[in-house]
Amino acid sequence: MKSDKLWVNMKKLHLIINEGNITLHLCEGDSIVDYIEWVDDRDLLEKFFVQCDLLLKRQEMDISHIGDFSHDLDSSLGVTSERIATTIMKSLSFARTQN
Repeated sequence: MKSDKLWVNMKKLHLIINEGNITLHLCEGDSIVDYIEWVDDRDLLEKFFVQCDLLLKRQEMDISHIGDFSHDLDSSLGVTSERIATTIMKSLSFARTQN
C-alpha cells in the first residue's frame, strides 16, 4: 500500500492561464493524464476550485493525491493574475497537508 501512495503522490496539478483561456492539467511525470479548460472571465477564484474538484473526481482522486502544484501565466495578464494564481497554489499545498 505504501508504494501505491508514492505512485499517486507523483501526480501534479499545473494551471495555465493564457489570454481568454484557463487550462488545468493533471500530470504524471511529463505526461498529461487529464485536463479541464474554461473561458477566463476574470473569475478565476470563483471557478478554479469547482473545476479542480471536477477534474480530480473524474480520476477518482482528491487533493491529498497531488504531490506538486505549479502555474504558468501569459505575461500580458499582469501582476494581479500572478498573485491570484500563486495564492491558489499555496492554498492547495496547505489543504493537502491538512488531510
